[in-house]
Amino acid sequence: MLKIEYNYEKKASRIELLIRIPYMIILYFVRLLYRSFIIFFLIAQLFFIIVKGERNKTINRIIKLFLLYDMKATAYLFLITDERPRLFEKEKVKTIKKIERKNNNTKNKKNKTVKKKKK
Repeated sequence: MLKIEYNYEKKASRIELLIRIPYMIILYFVRLLYRSFIIFFLIAQLFFIIVKGERNKTINRIIKLFLLYDMKATAYLFLITDERPRLFEKEKVKTIKKIERKNNNTKNKKNKTVKKKKK
C-alpha cells in the first residue's frame, strides 16, 4: 500500500516562498531525469508481467520510490507544505524495505492465525 498524507499547515514562511522558486527550477530538471529513468523500469515491468504474469519486486520498489519522491515534489510545488524534497533521496529505499518487511510480517501473522483456526 502506498500512502501519502499531508496535514493543513496554517503558518507559511515567506522566505521559503522566495527559496521555492529557484529550487523548483532545479527540482524540475531532477524530476525530468528521474522520469527518463523510470520509463525504462516501467517498460521492463511491462515485459516482466507479459512474460511471467507477475510483477518484479525490485522494479516495483523502484517505481514506488519514484512515486513517493514525485508526490513530495508536487506537494511542495503546489504550496501544500514548506518541507523541501531533497534533490536525491537515499533513505527512502530503507523506508520502503521496512514497510515491506512490516507488511510481510503482518501477512505471516494473519496466515498463522488462519491456519490455527482451521485446525
